[in-house]
Amino acid sequence: LSIPFGIYRISGIIRINRNQNLVGMGPKASILKCQSTNFPCIVAADSSNGPNNYSVSRIENVGVEGPGLNNGSIGIYLGGDPTGAFSAKDAFADSVNLVNVRICGFNHGVQWGNNAYGNKILRSAIFGNGTGLYVSPYVKNSGETIGITDSGIFNNRRYGIEDHGNFEWMIQDSSLDYNGTA
Repeated sequence: LSIPFGIYRISGIIRINRNQNLVGMGPKASILKCQSTNFPCIVAADSSNGPNNYSVSRIENVGVEGPGLNNGSIGIYLGGDPTGAFSAKDAFADSVNLVNVRICGFNHGVQWGNNAYGNKILRSAIFGNGTGLYVSPYVKNSGETIGITDSGIFNNRRYGIEDHGNFEWMIQDSSLDYNGTA
Protein backbone atom coordinates (compact mmCIF):
# COMPACT_ATOMS: atom_id res chain seq x y z
CA LEU A 1 0.00 0.00 0.00
CA SER A 2 1.46 3.33 -1.00
CA ILE A 3 0.81 6.68 0.72
CA PRO A 4 1.53 9.66 -1.56
CA PHE A 5 2.83 13.03 -0.40
CA GLY A 6 0.23 14.80 1.75
CA ILE A 7 -1.60 14.95 5.07
CA TYR A 8 -4.45 12.46 5.51
CA ARG A 9 -7.06 12.56 8.26
CA ILE A 10 -7.85 9.04 9.44
CA SER A 11 -11.07 8.46 11.40
CA GLY A 12 -11.00 4.64 11.42
CA ILE A 13 -8.34 1.94 11.57
CA ILE A 14 -5.87 1.18 8.78
CA ARG A 15 -5.41 -2.60 8.74
CA ILE A 16 -2.50 -4.39 7.15
CA ASN A 17 -1.49 -8.03 7.37
CA ARG A 18 1.95 -9.62 7.55
CA ASN A 19 2.17 -9.88 3.78
CA GLN A 20 1.62 -6.17 3.11
CA ASN A 21 3.82 -3.08 3.27
CA LEU A 22 2.56 0.41 4.08
CA VAL A 23 5.04 2.83 2.49
CA GLY A 24 4.97 6.61 2.32
CA MET A 25 7.22 9.26 0.79
CA GLY A 26 8.87 10.18 4.12
CA PRO A 27 7.89 10.74 7.76
CA LYS A 28 7.28 14.46 7.18
CA ALA A 29 5.95 14.02 3.64
CA SER A 30 3.25 11.34 4.07
CA ILE A 31 1.43 12.10 7.32
CA LEU A 32 -1.51 10.22 8.80
CA LYS A 33 -3.43 12.45 11.24
CA CYS A 34 -5.34 9.94 13.33
CA GLN A 35 -8.56 11.09 14.99
CA SER A 36 -9.66 8.09 17.10
CA THR A 37 -9.22 8.41 20.85
CA ASN A 38 -10.25 4.77 21.50
CA PHE A 39 -8.64 2.62 18.81
CA PRO A 40 -5.29 2.31 17.06
CA CYS A 41 -4.54 4.27 13.91
CA ILE A 42 -2.76 1.30 12.29
CA VAL A 43 -3.23 -2.38 13.17
CA ALA A 44 -0.70 -4.85 11.73
CA ALA A 45 -2.17 -8.30 12.35
CA ASP A 46 -3.57 -11.28 10.52
CA SER A 47 -4.28 -14.93 11.07
CA SER A 48 -3.68 -16.11 7.51
CA ASN A 49 -1.62 -19.30 7.41
CA GLY A 50 -1.29 -19.42 11.19
CA PRO A 51 1.91 -19.01 13.15
CA ASN A 52 4.37 -20.24 10.50
CA ASN A 53 3.94 -17.43 7.98
CA TYR A 54 7.26 -15.69 8.82
CA SER A 55 6.97 -13.19 6.01
CA VAL A 56 8.66 -9.85 6.62
CA SER A 57 6.56 -6.74 6.09
CA ARG A 58 7.11 -3.11 6.95
CA ILE A 59 5.56 0.23 7.74
CA GLU A 60 8.00 2.70 6.23
CA ASN A 61 8.55 6.41 5.51
CA VAL A 62 5.38 7.65 7.15
CA GLY A 63 4.42 10.06 9.93
CA VAL A 64 1.66 8.96 12.30
CA GLU A 65 0.21 11.77 14.43
CA GLY A 66 -2.37 11.26 17.16
CA PRO A 67 -5.28 13.04 18.86
CA GLY A 68 -3.49 13.61 22.18
CA LEU A 69 -2.27 11.75 25.23
CA ASN A 70 -5.15 11.71 27.70
CA ASN A 71 -7.26 9.04 26.02
CA GLY A 72 -6.99 5.45 24.75
CA SER A 73 -5.27 6.24 21.46
CA ILE A 74 -2.57 4.01 19.96
CA GLY A 75 -0.38 4.88 16.97
CA ILE A 76 0.55 1.39 15.74
CA TYR A 77 -0.74 -1.88 17.23
CA LEU A 78 1.11 -5.10 16.44
CA GLY A 79 -0.64 -8.49 16.75
CA GLY A 80 -3.77 -9.90 18.29
CA ASP A 81 -5.78 -7.80 20.72
CA PRO A 82 -6.28 -9.84 23.95
CA THR A 83 -9.79 -8.34 24.25
CA GLY A 84 -10.65 -8.92 20.56
CA ALA A 85 -11.84 -5.31 20.18
CA PHE A 86 -9.84 -4.37 17.05
CA SER A 87 -8.03 -7.53 15.95
CA ALA A 88 -8.63 -11.23 16.49
CA LYS A 89 -7.12 -12.56 19.73
CA ASP A 90 -5.14 -15.14 17.75
CA ALA A 91 -3.88 -12.74 15.06
CA PHE A 92 -0.14 -12.60 14.33
CA ALA A 93 2.31 -9.77 13.68
CA ASP A 94 5.63 -11.58 13.56
CA SER A 95 8.35 -9.79 11.57
CA VAL A 96 6.38 -6.57 11.01
CA ASN A 97 9.03 -3.85 11.01
CA LEU A 98 8.85 -0.06 11.40
CA VAL A 99 11.40 1.75 9.24
CA ASN A 100 11.85 5.54 9.21
CA VAL A 101 8.54 6.10 10.98
CA ARG A 102 7.64 9.17 13.07
CA ILE A 103 4.99 8.54 15.76
CA CYS A 104 3.74 11.29 18.10
CA GLY A 105 0.66 12.49 19.95
CA PHE A 106 -0.82 9.19 21.20
CA ASN A 107 -1.43 7.64 24.61
CA HIS A 108 0.75 4.70 23.40
CA GLY A 109 2.99 5.23 20.36
CA VAL A 110 3.49 1.52 19.57
CA GLN A 111 1.67 -1.24 21.45
CA TRP A 112 2.23 -4.99 21.23
CA GLY A 113 -0.51 -7.60 21.35
CA ASN A 114 -0.55 -11.39 21.08
CA ASN A 115 1.74 -13.25 18.67
CA ALA A 116 4.01 -10.29 17.87
CA TYR A 117 7.71 -11.09 17.80
CA GLY A 118 10.74 -10.52 15.62
CA ASN A 119 9.66 -6.87 15.22
CA LYS A 120 12.27 -4.23 14.43
CA ILE A 121 12.19 -0.45 14.79
CA LEU A 122 14.81 1.13 12.52
CA ARG A 123 15.72 4.82 12.05
CA SER A 124 12.46 5.93 13.66
CA ALA A 125 11.37 8.68 16.07
CA ILE A 126 8.75 7.88 18.70
CA PHE A 127 8.19 10.96 20.82
CA GLY A 128 5.58 13.17 22.44
CA ASN A 129 3.34 10.26 23.45
CA GLY A 130 2.14 9.23 26.90
CA THR A 131 4.29 6.08 26.58
CA GLY A 132 6.50 5.46 23.54
CA LEU A 133 6.54 1.64 23.46
CA TYR A 134 3.93 -0.28 25.49
CA VAL A 135 3.39 -3.94 26.38
CA SER A 136 0.34 -4.82 28.49
CA PRO A 137 0.45 -7.65 31.06
CA TYR A 138 -2.16 -9.63 29.09
CA VAL A 139 -0.24 -10.44 25.90
CA LYS A 140 0.66 -14.02 24.98
CA ASN A 141 3.29 -15.53 22.67
CA SER A 142 4.99 -12.17 22.09
CA GLY A 143 8.21 -10.34 22.68
CA GLU A 144 11.03 -12.42 21.27
CA THR A 145 13.79 -10.47 19.52
CA ILE A 146 12.28 -7.00 19.55
CA GLY A 147 15.01 -4.78 18.05
CA ILE A 148 15.44 -1.01 18.18
CA THR A 149 18.28 0.39 16.04
CA ASP A 150 19.30 3.97 15.21
CA SER A 151 16.06 5.30 16.69
CA GLY A 152 14.94 7.88 19.24
CA ILE A 153 12.36 7.05 21.89
CA PHE A 154 12.23 10.47 23.58
CA ASN A 155 10.11 13.16 25.20
CA ASN A 156 7.32 10.73 26.08
CA ARG A 157 5.42 11.97 29.13
CA ARG A 158 5.38 8.78 31.23
CA TYR A 159 7.74 6.13 29.85
CA GLY A 160 9.97 5.47 26.88
CA ILE A 161 9.35 1.74 27.26
CA GLU A 162 6.67 0.31 29.56
CA ASP A 163 6.96 -3.48 29.46
CA HIS A 164 4.59 -5.65 31.51
CA GLY A 165 5.26 -8.74 29.36
CA ASN A 166 8.98 -9.28 30.00
CA PHE A 167 9.97 -8.79 26.36
CA GLU A 168 13.42 -9.49 24.94
CA TRP A 169 14.64 -6.02 23.88
CA MET A 170 17.74 -5.56 21.74
CA ILE A 171 18.62 -1.85 21.67
CA GLN A 172 21.51 -0.56 19.59
CA ASP A 173 22.63 2.99 18.75
CA SER A 174 19.33 4.41 20.02
CA SER A 175 18.29 7.06 22.51
CA LEU A 176 15.82 6.92 25.39
CA ASP A 177 16.20 10.58 26.42
CA TYR A 178 13.87 12.92 28.30
CA ASN A 179 11.07 10.46 28.96
CA GLY A 180 9.26 10.54 32.30
CA THR A 181 11.43 7.46 32.89
CA ALA A 182 13.04 4.98 30.47
